Order: sequence, then structure tokens, then C-alpha cells
Amino acid sequence: DLDVSANGPDLGSLANFELLQRLSGQAFAVAAKIRHSGDTYECESVEASIGQLNAFLNATISDDASAATIAFRGTAPDARPVSTLLGIGQLPEGAFSAEGSVEMRPGEFEFRDNRMQIGGHRFGADGVLSATPLRNDSDLRFSAEGPDLKQLLTAFGIQSFPAKPFTVGGEFRGTPSGFAMRDFAATIGDSNVAGVFTADFTGKPTFTGTLSSTYLDLSERLAAAAEEQEEAGDESDPDGLVFPDEPIDFGPLETADAKVEVRVDQLVLNELTINDLVLNAELIDRNLSVGPVAVRSNRGNLDGSLELRPSNGDYAMHAALEIDNVRLGLARREGQDLSLLPALSGKVDVRGSGQSPHQIMASSNGTIRLRQG
Repeated sequence: DLDVSANGPDLGSLANFELLQRLSGQAFAVAAKIRHSGDTYECESVEASIGQLNAFLNATISDDASAATIAFRGTAPDARPVSTLLGIGQLPEGAFSAEGSVEMRPGEFEFRDNRMQIGGHRFGADGVLSATPLRNDSDLRFSAEGPDLKQLLTAFGIQSFPAKPFTVGGEFRGTPSGFAMRDFAATIGDSNVAGVFTADFTGKPTFTGTLSSTYLDLSERLAAAAEEQEEAGDESDPDGLVFPDEPIDFGPLETADAKVEVRVDQLVLNELTINDLVLNAELIDRNLSVGPVAVRSNRGNLDGSLELRPSNGDYAMHAALEIDNVRLGLARREGQDLSLLPALSGKVDVRGSGQSPHQIMASSNGTIRLRQG
């Protein structure tokens, strides 16, 4: 048996390690009882403090570190010590607390009632997560919620989400062929998304997913993207091409196949509201198929499909589009009545080939029939 204790006024002065230097100026104290029994080390009643962060844990660790069980509890009056310890931006304001246990076994981790709270933000994980493909023993449930998604993600350098309340949760399960994400659900403000995802690794990796939403508002995200583009300056094609002449390269996508189905009852894009969106997409052996696509909106209706397939070193494209009472408005004024814009209806069916979008569109041939009014 060994009793260990240490304390000091400046943790960063102990050694010139990056982790310790982050905590420079922080007083620290640690006390623990360590016992070696058989092939296991037992760390009992470990108490540690770094500044205002207090932690308590018990742990057992195998001699070869291949297995371990750690039960922990941590508290702090705010999350600043945690931000400093992790080397990230400022986490949301409010008291910090965390507790639970983790058991690490060869090839898998088991989380037992793990909970963390930062102010009004709450996170949880419970279950087993396997790190080995083609095993059927993963069963992990996770959840997160909070009053301000932007404030949370800004700490990790992510700026693209709005300052709105959020929830997210789901169940991650192993299958004999890979894994599945079931009962996934997320909300940001009034927007919501639900879905199911699967991955099959028995041959070529194949990913499938189904996403649905009753209401999805992307207006703030589009406005932020436009602002970012404006700040970045004009990066348009210097050759003035509407369609880029860079060769099409599916690159990493060639190593896997994918199939996605999307259904949104109401999609808001600034002043455009789509009341019914259906989109199906497949990427199989570099063959891309998007369709059917169906859009019902306050600017008219659209049905279409797109196919892009390898052909003799090029890509062959076939696009079909049918529009009904679409009111585009080339110079739309804010608050303008859409019903006053001229309606456009018709069909488009074109085919082309080439190595780049520009070459494909330049070689396109087919029929375009449009009627205005």
C-alpha cells in the first residue's frame, strides 16, 4: 500500500509540458491511496484540485493497461478550468459538474450513467461502444441539450449554428455487419430532424440514411454563409465560367457506397418556403443518381432527377426537370407579392458528357420547353 500526496502554488512550474503550461499559475493538490493486487493497480479515494476544479475518483488498472475501470466526479463553480485543461475556447457560463464511470476493455468501452452539466447545458452517455468492426455488442445511448448551441460550439471554433436552444439524442447499436444509429432526433429552436443511419462493412462499405423533418429553417445559416462569402471577397472563377472547368473527382467517395432519403414537410430558405421536399440520392461505384426530387413551394412546384455516370473516361449526365407555376423573380424586392410575378412552366430534358461540369454543360443536347404566363 502506498499513500501519495502533493500540492503546490503553481502546477505549470512542475515541468515544461504543454498540458501543465496551460495550467500555469493554478494551485494544485492531490492525495491518493495506491495498492497493487495480483495483476491490477487500485487507486482509491483519489482527491485532486486544480484551481477551483475539484475531482474525486476510484480506479483499477491492469498491469499492461489493457483494461481499466474509472469512477469519477468533478465540480467547479464555472467551466473556465475545464476550458483551460482542454485547451479550447470559453465554454458556456455556469457551474460545472460531471460524474459517472467508464470501463475500458480490449476493443470496447462501457459508459455507465455518465452525466455532465455546464450551466444549463446537459450531456449524457450510457452503454457500450465497440471499437472493433463487425461486432454486435455496441449499445450506446447519448443525449445533449442546452439553451444556446452557438455559445457551446464557439468554444470548439464552430461558428455556423444559431444561438438557439437545442436537443440531440440517439442510440448507437452494433450489428453483425457494422453499426446502426437508431432513434436519432435533434432540434434547434423550432427546427427538428429525425433519422436512422446504418453502415455495412461486410464488403465495400455501404452507408444508408433516412432523414425527416416537420419544420426546418435554414435562413440564419444561409445569411451567415452569405456574410462569410462577402467577407472572404470575390472568389469567383477568374475565367468567368458559370460552370467550373475543374475535372469531376469523387475521390474518397469511391471507397464507399451511399444511399440517402430526405423528406421535409416545411423548409424555410430566407423568403422561399418549401412546403414539401422529397429527395433521394445514391452513389454506387461512382454512379451518382439524385431523384426523384419533388419540391412544392410558395414559388411553384418542381420535379426532377439527375444521373452522373462514368463513360469512356468521361462522365455522362442526364438531367430531367419539370416545373409548374414557378415564380423566380430576377430582381426580387423584399416584401414583393409572389403572385404578381409571371409564372413559368415547362419541361427540360438534357444529356451531356465530359470530364468537368463546364465540358458537360457545353456538350449538352436535348429539349427545353418553357411557357411563361
